[in-house]
Amino acid sequence: RHEQNRHASPLLGMLGGPAVTELEILDENNSESYFARSDAFDMVLKLGSARSPARRGLATAMEIWIRHLVAVDVEIEPVERIEDEDWAWFVGLDAEATRIGNTLWAGDELDPEAAKRVIALFRLTFSDTGEVLPQVGARPVWLIMAMTPDRTIRMKPQNLVAGLPFRAPGTVN
Repeated sequence: RHEQNRHASPLLGMLGGPAVTELEILDENNSESYFARSDAFDMVLKLGSARSPARRGLATAMEIWIRHLVAVDVEIEPVERIEDEDWAWFVGLDAEATRIGNTLWAGDELDPEAAKRVIALFRLTFSDTGEVLPQVGARPVWLIMAMTPDRTIRMKPQNLVAGLPFRAPGTVN
């Protein structure tokens, strides 16, 4: 599919090189080679279950990213399911996850096909609840990651910063 698009798109044609036809799963055995070939986009991360090292690694990367960008400490824990009858807040890590989260937030039933597209869930908590909107407080923020119907993940890390319930600057508890 990428090779077909290369001929139709001047931008892809300009980039040159063959299209990736095989993807290697990033794991402990080949992780040292990642940085040398990261621009080749020929490695994928198998997220696995909530207990997998890959999902824990993604959670840690998101914690570091948030701390780096907004100087706020959070803890992000991979979870298998959301068991919370009264969500305070959620962030979709991609457009599909945002759509799914909005459906659930509104109290609507999620169709089974959309539910199958949810591939990772995380519970985010703030170290300092003074950084958070009062209506959220110490309650968790749920992070949702989903794939599109064509089985593509388009994670938007900026959603982490733009979508979190930060208290307005200068607001006093």
